[in-house]
Amino acid sequence: MYEAIIRENQHLTWEVGLFFGFVLILALVKHLNPDSFYRLTVFWKNDSFVTKSSRTKLRSLKIEDVLVFVYRGLVFSAFTYSLLIYWGYGGQTWLNYPTILGAWASYCLIRALLEWGVGLGFDSELWMLHIQLRRSVFKAKLSFVLSVLFVIGVFAFGQSGSHWIVIMIIYSILFLWNYQRFVKPFFRLIQTHLVYFILYICTFEIAPLWLIVKYLKV
Repeated sequence: MYEAIIRENQHLTWEVGLFFGFVLILALVKHLNPDSFYRLTVFWKNDSFVTKSSRTKLRSLKIEDVLVFVYRGLVFSAFTYSLLIYWGYGGQTWLNYPTILGAWASYCLIRALLEWGVGLGFDSELWMLHIQLRRSVFKAKLSFVLSVLFVIGVFAFGQSGSHWIVIMIIYSILFLWNYQRFVKPFFRLIQTHLVYFILYICTFEIAPLWLIVKYLKV
């Protein structure tokens, strides 16, 4: 059994490199800012900051914030890539890790630009910026959990197996749990502008997922 595991792991070249990439980024974040590392790894605690400090926080972005963003992209793309392989898309010519990572980065950029446009159009730029920063914090925490689950899934169970579905379910539950904590401070604002909130969810959360599912025909 151990020989079979060793033979399989010999082909996990990109996963091994990615694992060391995770460790390197986390080590750099901890070295540059231990508080950022603590906020990233202690996912069950909810970090918050007042709305008026959002612009200041954006202007004071540091290299560790960029590293955390890169970490999020690497983790999410790796999990998506492994999940698509499990679903049988491994033979597709377009399916590769850099493509998924590029698609994720493009989505984040387009979404940020559209949200800034909405904020400017409704004269609520500061609120939109505050929402973006809070969302980035809770998604960074989720990425750390997902990276742990990804490493366990790859090196303990291998690339193939139903454990990827289990990991997806765990991640989805944690995502929903964190999402309700994310929107809780904006509950009164949501009640006042419920229609806009529904449109926001449909546009930026549901529509991209629906397009992916329809294209892949999962």
